[in-house]
Amino acid sequence: MAVGNGMGIGIPMVQLGLGGGGAATETKFVIQVKTDNEGDSNDNQFKLPWDGTYDVDWGDGTSDSSVTDTQTHTYSSAGDYTIKITPVSGTVR
Repeated sequence: MAVGNGMGIGIPMVQLGLGGGGAATETKFVIQVKTDNEGDSNDNQFKLPWDGTYDVDWGDGTSDSSVTDTQTHTYSSAGDYTIKITPVSGTVR
């Protein structure tokens, strides 16, 4: 499994279905991030470089719905977080 690094590299996609070969019921992108890596955001922030409209669970008990394009989230402290992104419309790139 690849780790996201704020550059949009190595983002795995997980499809959650009911089994039996049926269509997937939900598509999510799940990434592990470490907020205090070098980059253009503060040590307690993560910049999610996406294009499109999506819902995001930031992994700290907060989430945002129907956000568009690149988002920067501020955490209460630096650390490792699991972020889950679900496309809402169009293509998330």
